[in-house]
Amino acid sequence: MDTDIGYVLNLARMAVTFTLVGLLAFQDFKSRELSAVVVYAYTAISAGVFLVSLLTSEVLTLALVYAGFSLLVTAGLFMSLFKLGLIGDGDVFVAIALGFMFFHPSVYELTLPRAGVLPPSLVIVFYAALASIASMAVNAILVLAKYTHLLKAVETRAKIVLPLVGKPIKLLDYVSGKFKHYYPLQEYTLTDTGLSVKYKFLTGVEGENVSKLKKLVENGILDKDTYVWVTPGLPFVSYLFVGVVLLLVLGDRPLTKLLTWFLQGL
Repeated sequence: MDTDIGYVLNLARMAVTFTLVGLLAFQDFKSRELSAVVVYAYTAISAGVFLVSLLTSEVLTLALVYAGFSLLVTAGLFMSLFKLGLIGDGDVFVAIALGFMFFHPSVYELTLPRAGVLPPSLVIVFYAALASIASMAVNAILVLAKYTHLLKAVETRAKIVLPLVGKPIKLLDYVSGKFKHYYPLQEYTLTDTGLSVKYKFLTGVEGENVSKLKKLVENGILDKDTYVWVTPGLPFVSYLFVGVVLLLVLGDRPLTKLLTWFLQGL
């Protein structure tokens, strides 16, 4: 694309992304709810910037290859997560918008390392994944420091997964609505032999029906002081915003080196 136009477009990408996705990241972290107006506005702007980028591209074929790969990563991955019920449609829109915004390596002219070859959206998703892993590790440390004794009664796999993705709270606090945006990681079922519990390692954004748990408490089947493992879900948009920040600071060098090391080992 024309150098001057490309530079202006890259500045616009960064300015709009830091403003709108930064706002969405704050909302996502605080309540796991995204403003539809902001999501649609960012998606529309990103589509406009993407179109102008293609129209002003000096090598359209190469730009289309980068665009295809960028959208394959962002749209493909996040649509899959949406189909599994792990994220909402707002997360998908934001991911696709980032795929539009950051499809071309020209963006690296604004990063601290002034060069890069990988589609920036791929690098953003990579950094976002690392941020989510780091967040889960910190959560596990905090949970294990206080609630290790609660893990003695659960199965081995649950001992590993539950501290990474959730935390225990008293059932009364959960059904009373104090943890509105948290979802249970265990499912209770009444059988002929009593009450059985099944731990879930993934839970959809809707989680288990709170009224079902409330009824178990009201009927005296579950004690109100029983601890239930819940998860707030992963704030994907917040992690994606972290990915944008790290892209600006680190460029694609960490991922490039990792891929090079992996390919050399084959």
